[in-house]
Amino acid sequence: MDSKRNLFGKRLSYGMKTGQKNTGKTGKGRLMNGYEKATTATTLSDEEITVLYFSRDESAIVQTQKKYGRLFLSIAAGITGCAEDAMECVNDTYLKLWNSIPPERPKNLKAYGGRIARNLAINRAEYNGAERRGGGEILAELDESVPDSAPSDSPGEISRAIDAFLRKEDRLSRVTFVLRYWHCLPLDEISKRTGAGVPAVKSRLFRTRAKLKRYLEKEGIPL
Repeated sequence: MDSKRNLFGKRLSYGMKTGQKNTGKTGKGRLMNGYEKATTATTLSDEEITVLYFSRDESAIVQTQKKYGRLFLSIAAGITGCAEDAMECVNDTYLKLWNSIPPERPKNLKAYGGRIARNLAINRAEYNGAERRGGGEILAELDESVPDSAPSDSPGEISRAIDAFLRKEDRLSRVTFVLRYWHCLPLDEISKRTGAGVPAVKSRLFRTRAKLKRYLEKEGIPL
């Protein structure tokens, strides 16, 4: 289950000021600054935001919040089913971003932060005994398609293979897969968003999982 988490948005009390710098690690309390700061700041590119992280400029958090805060909240809320828990996960996402960049330099900040938010939300759901309602039960559907662990010499190999596989799929299959196994949405919600009936959604997910299994086997990834 842990490997599948890694495959693949009110409690804001920041104490920093935009542009304030810090030469070391920082605590969650210092990173919380409020949505009103983020909405007034200019939106930067991912590379520009990453430069702020490397400079230990805490406005990196404001810029990340402005650009991707809603996405992170959507991911966390879809898994935890609780607004308070979702916001806690989002706050923790900002802290993990701050503490991991540097040394990490993600090419896609949206995907990198989204994975962090998702993993935190799944952990919270499991901690709350909510796995039956959240990501754990949904991710179990991937048991026959995705290996339980990545090769030790290339921990990101499975993620890259899945990304490559999805890029080759038609848009509806790709969207359906992401909504189910990234956002952990229930079938009826996916049906509403895609316009396909629930039986059609289930059938499409089944076919996509089968194709993914064959693709990973072809790429030499043991299941």
